[in-house]
Amino acid sequence: MESFFKLLFFAKTILLTPAAVDIQCEMVFTPNEPISAITLGATLQIEVSAMIRWTSGESIAEFRDDLNTRFPPGSIHASLIGADDETVMLEFSGGHSFTENSTRLILSAIDGVPTGTDFESVIVTSQIQLDGISVYWQNYRK
Repeated sequence: MESFFKLLFFAKTILLTPAAVDIQCEMVFTPNEPISAITLGATLQIEVSAMIRWTSGESIAEFRDDLNTRFPPGSIHASLIGADDETVMLEFSGGHSFTENSTRLILSAIDGVPTGTDFESVIVTSQIQLDGISVYWQNYRK
């Protein structure tokens, strides 16, 4: 019940890239204010709509196959860096969300993101060229 109230009153999505960016290998993002997790289920989401979008004429299975071919699980990682140099690793394991207007890859931590830690920077590392992407920090219940 406590998680529900935390999410209800404090959860939000924060855009870390004010404009679309390209990532060739690695990019560091420093939010204006530190970010933190409300629940263990906090995620980093990379919107890749400029690179791939589902259309209503395509089956969902075909779209997911194409998505996993273009963005193989394990090909994108992120590090959350805390003020005390605490580092939390996030990985794209194939999780995604999509509509006709948006396609997002979801990066999460295996054991969840610890609550009560302020993260001052985010480092995104990709084995694939990412063009015209936006990066979001989001909390949700795991």
